[in-house]
Amino acid sequence: MADITGSGERGDMRHVVARLERLPYCSWHLKMRLIICTAWFFDAFDSITIAYVLPPIIGEWHLNPQQIGLLIGIGFAGQLVGAIGFGWLAERWGRRLCMLITLLIFSLGALACAAATSYEQLWLLRFIQGIGLGGEIPLMAAYLNEFAHAENRGRFSLSVQVLFAIGLLVVALVSVYVVPHWGWRWMFVIGAIPALVAIPMRTVLPESPRWLASQGRADEADRALTRIENTAARDGKLVPPLPKDLPEVPKARPRIAELFRGIYLRRPYQCGLFGLAPISCPMASPPGCPRCSALSIILM
Repeated sequence: MADITGSGERGDMRHVVARLERLPYCSWHLKMRLIICTAWFFDAFDSITIAYVLPPIIGEWHLNPQQIGLLIGIGFAGQLVGAIGFGWLAERWGRRLCMLITLLIFSLGALACAAATSYEQLWLLRFIQGIGLGGEIPLMAAYLNEFAHAENRGRFSLSVQVLFAIGLLVVALVSVYVVPHWGWRWMFVIGAIPALVAIPMRTVLPESPRWLASQGRADEADRALTRIENTAARDGKLVPPLPKDLPEVPKARPRIAELFRGIYLRRPYQCGLFGLAPISCPMASPPGCPRCSALSIILM
């Protein structure tokens, strides 16, 4: 296809959106999703590992119920900080850089948790690891969606997000053998090593062209998209030409309040109910009945 416009114009938001929508899925998209899948899987693995290493830790360090609760909760507190903090930073530093930072935080944090020698150390390291976990998950979702076609964005994203649920199940199955035979520290090691392997793989992914265009870095956005278009061409995929008259992309500043309006109104409440369900299951158990185990809650 002949390039009749300059790279600056081809990299503005209007052209970037049009090029992404017409770009056929190719081997690059498969490679990108495999990289995201790897990290997403071990995000789930690391986020719930604490549930399966707690029994031996309780006996080894003689923890009381308050300490147990704090050790569980501090990881989720870190995830909250990471999700908000890196969500804000990703709009300024870019998706790819922040994904690499969060991946490094949670993988090195897992290795550090494996070396913890006291409750206080593990408590602090769980918080730091949670920052990486909480920051990476929404960044990966945003990066993935910014390369998906509008008409099948949900299916494209769900094909990767399903690995999170699989990771929750696998960590339970792995812990059945690893914890009694190798020790609880190896659960953190296993959760960290594959994530470290994914770091050099992440460097092959370009920055999001949509983000580059939003920052006025049109030439970089054009180069990133041209690279993927060339891959599609080598795969024998037809890259349709751009239409002559492209509509303007409206500029809008998103606000948190929009999540509770219009078509988005139901979604925060659905997510909230989904998150509260595992908590309410054991709380609703009648007196005298055994509470649900962590594995049974995950399976539900």
